[in-house]
Amino acid sequence: MLETERTNIRKLTLDDAPFILALVNSPGWLQYIGDRNIHDRQTAETYLATRYIKLYQHTGFSYYLAETKADKPLGICGFLQRPDLDHVDLGFAFAPDYHGQGFGFEVGRAVLDYGISHFGFKIVDAVTSVENPPSIGLLQKLGFQAHGFIEYPQHSRSRLFRYQANRV
Repeated sequence: MLETERTNIRKLTLDDAPFILALVNSPGWLQYIGDRNIHDRQTAETYLATRYIKLYQHTGFSYYLAETKADKPLGICGFLQRPDLDHVDLGFAFAPDYHGQGFGFEVGRAVLDYGISHFGFKIVDAVTSVENPPSIGLLQKLGFQAHGFIEYPQHSRSRLFRYQANRV
């Protein structure tokens, strides 16, 4: 679907369940996103099917799998329409082995540009815990600006960021 210098980005499938199982149980996911109670392949497949894959048909977009050129999964990045946000939300998560190597920016930029060019997004929101400096830094590097706070039960406070396509 998309290609960057070091990655391929494609729609998620049920075959990605082993990677999703590991990702949603990684320390960063558990700390900043929360425990989704996914502890086996079957539950991971159900999570993929009901949380992400069905959205390709309903909205045309969802999260996408980013993998190395050697087809090794490294993370997910994409869009969701959250009921509590006025605009589509960009989200991302990367396996710990790929933190700090620029993959977040490379994939995030490609997916954000795809959303703007393919789906016509003019404004994109993103939400992250105020206790997650790496995600805050990545959003700022991608051109998002702080746009207030949101309260979620799993975090004491989350920060809302906004990207305006016509400004950048």
